[in-house]
Amino acid sequence: MDALSKLTFTSLLAEAAAYACAALLLVFFGEAAGGPWAGLSPWGVVLVALFFLLYSVAASAVYVPALRRGGKQVVAFYLLAKTLRLLMAILLLLVYAIAFGGHTLAFAINLFVLYVVGLVASTVFYARAERITSKKQ
Repeated sequence: MDALSKLTFTSLLAEAAAYACAALLLVFFGEAAGGPWAGLSPWGVVLVALFFLLYSVAASAVYVPALRRGGKQVVAFYLLAKTLRLLMAILLLLVYAIAFGGHTLAFAINLFVLYVVGLVASTVFYARAERITSKKQ
């Protein structure tokens, strides 16, 4: 297994662990806070975390071959991946607000926290992958 494949695997495992910790904390604080969070299902948090993790797996599957080829397509993919992640988060919020209506603020806060976790994890992965490929060249 080369260094880039190893980095991809360990980064996805770390991202999965970060999502799991964030989801557990969100569910714990949501249950403890009551109020607007009382009716929000913990499964919603888990499903959003799983959705973002699957997106990261798919983005990594496209990013790593693009990085190996090099060129300007890597920067374009990075920007496209971040934009798609943001648009999917907005779409998830809109679908939730239309479908369920209640507890939209609580869902939005949970979505934002999980979005930031994924954003930080993917940015760290992209930076480390760039460093590995620049050392090889």
